[in-house]
Amino acid sequence: KKRTGTLRVEIIAAALYAGMALPLILLAPCVVLSVLGLVRVVSQPLLEAGVLGTMLSVCGVMIITYHARTFEFAGSVLAFSFNPHVYFRISLVVFVVLTWVNAALTSYSMKTVLIWGGSALLFWSLWSLLLLWLSKRVRSSSLYENDEVKSTISSRLNVPRSEWRADQVFATVARERIFVHPLLPTEPYSERAKQIYRLQDHPGRFSTAWVPEYVNLTNLDQDGQLITLLDTSAIPIAFPIRKDERQRWTCDGGVVDNLPIAAALNLGECDVLIVIPLNANEVPESEEAAQIRADNMWLFSVIPDLPIDEKEALRDAYQEPGEGWVEKIPGRKTLNPPRLLCVRPSKPLCTIDFPGFRFRTGTLNFSEQAISTWIRQGEEDAVAQLSLSSSGD
Repeated sequence: KKRTGTLRVEIIAAALYAGMALPLILLAPCVVLSVLGLVRVVSQPLLEAGVLGTMLSVCGVMIITYHARTFEFAGSVLAFSFNPHVYFRISLVVFVVLTWVNAALTSYSMKTVLIWGGSALLFWSLWSLLLLWLSKRVRSSSLYENDEVKSTISSRLNVPRSEWRADQVFATVARERIFVHPLLPTEPYSERAKQIYRLQDHPGRFSTAWVPEYVNLTNLDQDGQLITLLDTSAIPIAFPIRKDERQRWTCDGGVVDNLPIAAALNLGECDVLIVIPLNANEVPESEEAAQIRADNMWLFSVIPDLPIDEKEALRDAYQEPGEGWVEKIPGRKTLNPPRLLCVRPSKPLCTIDFPGFRFRTGTLNFSEQAISTWIRQGEEDAVAQLSLSSSGD
């Protein structure tokens, strides 16, 4: 695993996280100072400083979340999981309230408060643009080169197709897509974005997200297989991710769907589903849970390419009572008869099972010793658990 400017990448990623958290970091002591001032523990000047600082910090939350692209772009790489638009609305209300509180509880005039507020709006707007630039730098950088992964994959692809032990092999990749989600209610910002991207005729909410794509390797030549397998191995930040021929960022499908039941069910036409999760907590609890997971992922994978009339039909079905709408998902199939077998890892797939070390000593561990150990563990777990399932039939 040859490192590529690791220190630079880690510093940029750390700066991006810290930059997005800066308003909250500043907010905490200001709130404490304000509370202490209200209960007369600290002096009036400190109370005024705390209330004003709280307003300016909330302004930062409001502006950064307003520039939603900053969070969504960085979130596509760093996997943030929150809705910036909700945070924007909350922080906007709090900011307006705090503007009046500053004028009422402090010696500052409304004019002074507005000047401070305007200055904060300008500062945090420039700050959010800096964060967007940092997020782009992180996306185009990586901790490691993928030469070793490429070499390993190439050596495996030398096996003639006639000697493959499976009729079909699917790989999950994630592509950054711009689309309209018909099952999500639209909003004012969404309508503006749809007009910019000429998607105003599509029903639903404008979205940008990683979308899973299940690629059938058996339909590709060896070069196509190599490119796809490199894509599905490109963990953001760890390994280089690339843009495809349509200029869409492409990376490891695990950022969206790390257990691609949808591919096996809808494309593989299986009557028995054997699930091998990388983590024991990813195991579906039942056939019904597996079907729900497959439906959700399959829906997410097909929505970006649906024509307008099919989106409208799906939206109309979704708005009707009951769960009958799932039958309207194009290409959806059911596990019939339902048969689900799971091979759970009996031990964590890492050499150091501790937060912060699992990723480096598990996912990024390509040592021959580790690979041999996990192959042996997988064989033992499969024999034990599948034998137990067979004896229970």
